[in-house]
Amino acid sequence: TFEVYDGDTLISTGTNKTDGTIEFTPIDYSELTVGDHVFTVKELKESKTGVTYDSSVYTIEVKVGKTGD
Repeated sequence: TFEVYDGDTLISTGTNKTDGTIEFTPIDYSELTVGDHVFTVKELKESKTGVTYDSSVYTIEVKVGKTGD
């Protein structure tokens, strides 16, 4: 399981598929404030047998704008 945070707020989760890709839940950008955001993505260390967990933390810079004005 993977988690995506905007600061300390969890905004999306993802799970590994059998082909190795990760499918994340959609992020509702309309709930975020306009401006720059830094998302962090990390894998949760669970206790599944035979699984090697990655402790890396990835950052994604996102600029949220307002449409319709």
